[in-house]
Amino acid sequence: MKRFTIILLLLLTLSPICAQQYKDGGELVKDMYNCEPEVTLNRLQKSGYDYSKITEGTYRNQDIWIVGDQSAKSFFVDKKSLLFIRMQDKLGRSVDFLDYQLFNNKPVDTHILFYNKLGKLYMEEIFNPGNFVQSRW
Repeated sequence: MKRFTIILLLLLTLSPICAQQYKDGGELVKDMYNCEPEVTLNRLQKSGYDYSKITEGTYRNQDIWIVGDQSAKSFFVDKKSLLFIRMQDKLGRSVDFLDYQLFNNKPVDTHILFYNKLGKLYMEEIFNPGNFVQSRW
């Protein structure tokens, strides 16, 4: 048990993970560069992720850590880059975070795929930093 907590703390310290509130009350973990690992663990627990369960696997030809129970709520972290690449909920809905690029020296997922509980793609978001005009004050 302690081994899993240490691994998760390492992942959460190095990986871009943060909580974003959604209208259903759930939290999507993403982009937590400025939070202490304990804050992240608390948010994960409140969101229903069982971070005592960490397994290894592969996804999209990447070696990954799977945090949580895949039959409930889980998220995937790329072992090599330690980037957050997928989350899924207990209903079977999932979101993939792809094509990370550095933006202001931080990795940003530029391609997000949303799947319904049947595994069918229903929405795609593409972020291109070059399409945004810099604000001037």
